[in-house]
Amino acid sequence: MFALMTAALLHRVLSFAPATIDEPYWISSGHLAWQLVKTGAPPHRWAEAFDEAGLGPFGNQNPPVGKVLVGMAADVAGEPGDPMRYRWVWPRSYAYNLAAGNLPPPALLAGVRGMIALLGLGSLVLVYLIAREAAGRARWAPLLAPAILFSDRAFQDSATRVFMDVPLMFLTLTGIWLTLRWIRRGGMGALTGALVFVGLACATKFSAGSLAAATAALVGLVRAPFRKRVLHVLLAAAVPAAVFVAVNPFLWPQPVKGTLALLREWSAIMHGQKADPALAADAVTDRWKAARLVLRNGCVPVRHGPDVVGTPAPWHNALAAALAFAGVGGLALAAFRRGRAPVPGRGRFAAALGLGTAAALAAAGTPKGAVLTAAVLAVGAWRTARRLRTARRFEAPEYLGALFLATLAATVAWLPFDWPRFYLPVFSLSAAFAAWGAMEMEENLSRCAEPDAGAGGTRQR
Repeated sequence: MFALMTAALLHRVLSFAPATIDEPYWISSGHLAWQLVKTGAPPHRWAEAFDEAGLGPFGNQNPPVGKVLVGMAADVAGEPGDPMRYRWVWPRSYAYNLAAGNLPPPALLAGVRGMIALLGLGSLVLVYLIAREAAGRARWAPLLAPAILFSDRAFQDSATRVFMDVPLMFLTLTGIWLTLRWIRRGGMGALTGALVFVGLACATKFSAGSLAAATAALVGLVRAPFRKRVLHVLLAAAVPAAVFVAVNPFLWPQPVKGTLALLREWSAIMHGQKADPALAADAVTDRWKAARLVLRNGCVPVRHGPDVVGTPAPWHNALAAALAFAGVGGLALAAFRRGRAPVPGRGRFAAALGLGTAAALAAAGTPKGAVLTAAVLAVGAWRTARRLRTARRFEAPEYLGALFLATLAATVAWLPFDWPRFYLPVFSLSAAFAAWGAMEMEENLSRCAEPDAGAGGTRQR
C-alpha cells in the first residue's frame, strides 16, 4: 500500500504541474535561509536579509525550519550559480510571470516538490504508527489511517507543492508518535525527543503552538509519582520553547520580545490578507463560521480553495461513508459491552441503529466530513470517558482523543481562510482517530465469537 502511495505522489511530482503563486517565494526564501545557515550568519543578518530581498511575509514572519528544508532541496536540485530570486508578480497571470522569468525552472521546482513528497510519505507512515500505538491488538484497523489521509485531495496536493503544511505535519506527527511511545513504554528519551519535535514544528509554522500547549497540559495527566509529573510538565513547557529559539537566530538577542513581535506581525499579515479583495471570498470572518467549516471539512474536505486543483474522486464518498459506519458501529458495540461480554440483544440493536443512522445521514446528502467527524468524536468521547471512569488512567487513546479535540478547537480559533490545506492538522489526527474507532469494532466483533471463560461455554450471539 505504501509503495502505491509513493508511486502516486512521485507521479504527481514528475507531472511538472505549473507553479502556484506561493512556490516561487518559498523557494527563494528557503534558498536564502539555507545560505544564512551555511555561512553561519549572525543574528543581525537574519534580521536584515529577508527584508533586503523583498520577501515580506515569506521572510522572518514565518519561522525558519521549513524554509531551511526547502533551501537544502533547492541547493541540490538547482543549477550552480542560480541566485533563486523568484517572485510571482501579483496579480499578473501565470503566462506573464513565466515569460518574465519570475518562476523557478521545472527541474528545480520538481526537485523541491520531491522533498515535500518524501515528507508526505513520512507523514503517512507516521499516522499509521500512531494508529498502531492506540489500536493495541488490532491488526488491520491501523492501515485505515494512512488510507484515509492519502484519500484526501488536499493532502495529495499539499504533499506535491512547495508549502509549509506538509513539513509541519511531518514534524507534528513525529512528536505525537514519540509522545505515545513514552506514554505506553516510558523512558525520558522518548519524551525529550517528542518535545524537541514539537519545538521544531512550532519553528516551522506558528499554528503548531496549539500542539505545544496541549502537550504541556496533557503530559501531567499520565500516571506517575507527583514529582515526576511536575518534571514532565516543566520539560513540556521548556524544551519546545528552547528549541524554537535555538533554531531561529533572528530571536537570539531578545527571545521573548522578538517572538511576541513576530506573532504581532503574523497576525497583521493575516488581517491584511483577509482585506485583500482577491481573497475576501475565502476569508473566515467569525469563529462560528470557522467552527462550522472545521466540523464540515476537518475529515474529508467537501470544498476546494484556490490552492487545490481538481475535484474529489467518487470513491472518496464511499470510503468516508464506510468509515462513518465503522465508527458508529464501534461506538455502539463499545457502549453496550460489559467487561469482555457484550449484552447480546441491546448490542446488536444499537449497532444496527447506529449504522442505519449513519447511512441515512450520508444518503440525505449530509457532508461526508461531518458524518465522519461526528462518528469519530462520538467514539473518542465515549471511550475516553469510559476508560477514565473505570481504569482512572490517562494512556495513549486518551492522549490522542484529547489532542484531536484540542486541535479542532485551535483550528477554529485561528483559521484565516477556507483553504483545504489549513484543515490538514485536524485531518491527520482524525485519520488516526477513525482507525481507533474502527479498531473498536474489529476488537469487539472478534470478542463476540470468543469462548466465555467464566461460563465455560460459548457466548450468546
